[in-house]
Amino acid sequence: MKFYKKIITILTELTTSHPDIPLGRHIATAIDSQNMNDLWATPDKELHNNLLNYQAGLDMDIPHHDDDLENIIRDGENLYNVGFDEYEE
Repeated sequence: MKFYKKIITILTELTTSHPDIPLGRHIATAIDSQNMNDLWATPDKELHNNLLNYQAGLDMDIPHHDDDLENIIRDGENLYNVGFDEYEE
């Protein structure tokens, strides 16, 4: 029962700190990241640990805007142009 309450607490914290992510996605991502294929056989302690690790990783992640991603892709496509002007004579 003690892990049940801890799991509920983590899920509550996740929905509070990341309201734009659905609860199901939090659970699915935490489970998928650990290759837990059989949720029915997963002990509460293991589910708690996986959710805790997922939460820690999510809290360390820095949110990026879509514009940032587009700039990174555009810059990556133009990498072949970087630095070669100085060698052309």
